[in-house]
Amino acid sequence: MKWPLIALSCLAPSLAGVGTVLGESASLKFKTYRDWDLILPQEQSKRMGGEFVLEGMGKPYRTGVTGTALDIDKDGDGVFDVKVEGESGVVTLRGETAEGQKLSYSLRLRNQGSGWHALPGGAVVGKVGGQQVRIIDQNLNGRFDDYGQDALIVGRGKQASFLSRVVPVRGELYSIDVARDGSKLDWTPYEGERGTLDLSTQFASKGKLLGAVVVSDDKRWSFTLTGRPMVVPAGNYHLRQGRIGLGRNVVAFSRGKTRTMTVTPGETKTVALGEPIEIDFKYVRQPGRVIMAPQLLSYVGRAGEQYDQWTPFGGSPQFDVRDVETGKQIALAVFGGC
Repeated sequence: MKWPLIALSCLAPSLAGVGTVLGESASLKFKTYRDWDLILPQEQSKRMGGEFVLEGMGKPYRTGVTGTALDIDKDGDGVFDVKVEGESGVVTLRGETAEGQKLSYSLRLRNQGSGWHALPGGAVVGKVGGQQVRIIDQNLNGRFDDYGQDALIVGRGKQASFLSRVVPVRGELYSIDVARDGSKLDWTPYEGERGTLDLSTQFASKGKLLGAVVVSDDKRWSFTLTGRPMVVPAGNYHLRQGRIGLGRNVVAFSRGKTRTMTVTPGETKTVALGEPIEIDFKYVRQPGRVIMAPQLLSYVGRAGEQYDQWTPFGGSPQFDVRDVETGKQIALAVFGGC
């Protein structure tokens, strides 16, 4: 049978368009991290004792406390088959999908004095565009598709962002769709406007920027930036948290008073983090004395980021408290240094 030439010419572009929409898919496999070293943006825990419900696993798991030990039904058959004693442990729960595919889900367990609590103990792992991605069920509901709530690591780093609908891979952006049970991930090239967010070229510190987590206004996008500028979807972002490292010393910082970071299409938004550091502190003045304490201090960086529970490199600053009118010294305070 011969097809009219005009019919073939109309059909060809239609088929080409379909090919660009299909995207690609990758299988995800669960991996347990017994030596947990991942940094989550908002790690959550759940108290154990009674039923532990995981939506993605399709069934509840019984837990109970006997003395100081925790009993767990790890396969969901209603019978306790694991006992965890001491102060911590790791357990892997077993389940399956409606189609019969085997599922695993690991928990870190801690006895925090007030009872046993569970925290994330693993991630589903796969590749997007040849780059490793790890998705952590941060809110512990058994699902891996809670964008803006679960956690994501792209590459070999340890600092996770929130699960984002767009991921950066070697300078490219991809839109992703994660299966509820964490069994697979689909991706297509991101088609929206983009710009560049730069937290590194004007970063001033003796340490190294290990990771800074940013989140978009609508929480659809979240990224971890390190030592180089990153291409991101155009939009408004907020700094969530981050870490700076110098040798074995690691300093954490939070959003503090940082401003909205607006990434304009085709442009670069540069934000200067780090030194110089200003000290913001509270004190209590009583007759004849001024009360100050290290826990009341906060260290604020150039962009307004706040460094909490930190003793500066090289030791403590010295606080010389004087009477404004007479100039007489009221107190001299030096806190323990590192």
